[in-house]
Amino acid sequence: MRLVVEAQKSEHARLLEEKLKSQREQLRLEYEKVQQVQLDEAVAKARDECAKQSERQLAMLKEKLDDARDKKLADLNTHWQDEVKLRESMVEAEYQRYLERSNKLVESIGDHISAQNSRYLKSKDHQHLFLLAASLHTELHTDRSTLDVDRIESLVGQISQKFGNDKFVKSITKALPSSIPTSSEAGLRSKFDSVNKKCRRVALLTPDHSSFGSFVLSYIMSTFSMSSGSYTVTPEEGGSANMFYLSQAANEIKNNNLDGAARYLNQLQSYSRNELKRSSWMEEVRTLLELQQSVKMLLDYAKMNINAI
Repeated sequence: MRLVVEAQKSEHARLLEEKLKSQREQLRLEYEKVQQVQLDEAVAKARDECAKQSERQLAMLKEKLDDARDKKLADLNTHWQDEVKLRESMVEAEYQRYLERSNKLVESIGDHISAQNSRYLKSKDHQHLFLLAASLHTELHTDRSTLDVDRIESLVGQISQKFGNDKFVKSITKALPSSIPTSSEAGLRSKFDSVNKKCRRVALLTPDHSSFGSFVLSYIMSTFSMSSGSYTVTPEEGGSANMFYLSQAANEIKNNNLDGAARYLNQLQSYSRNELKRSSWMEEVRTLLELQQSVKMLLDYAKMNINAI
């Protein structure tokens, strides 16, 4: 009986131990479950707190970044505004320099154009003077026996009126003879024969030998010399000065050299010189030569100024 009781007690203890073990296991499982739930809740809470903390930190960081960005942008804007102002001032200064250079260039071009225009006008004036002087030259060297006095006076008047402010031209026109001869070079060469004959007839007469016989002798000798050709005996060789100069003048006339002929005739003496003075030939020659010389000076002056421009 005691064995049975002990066996029952042992069985009962074993069952109780199994029950306790089962209860312990159940309690352990429940505890672990509760702990797991609490752990999950703690983790979830921690996660939420971490998320909130992260959000707060992120917001703070974002705010700091935004502030830093705004500050950086403000600094950059200030820097670029200063840079833009500097560049604008540099561009404006360069533009001002370019504008000044352009203005100087425009002024230089304007001055050049004005100078060119002035040179053109001067050239045009000198060409006009040259044409007028050339026309005068043509009129004074005509093949006709007489000069067109009206035409010559008209050309001289045009030159005086157009170029009255030119000192050189004014001095030339003022120095021109007041009266223009009617005979041209050809006409004066034709008239020379008459003057030559008259002067030769009295070429041998002197104040000491001026009788009728001397006149006849002079006439005969002059006729003989004229028929025999030129008289070549110089005064130094004992010949007649008047006959020699008249002969040389005749040679110059043949060579169309009025100036040379006038130079020889100007050396005539005594009665031959008086005959020359009584004719207007010498005066007309001098006047024509003066006109031709003056016109030549005007032509040379106009040419020089045209070439200088």
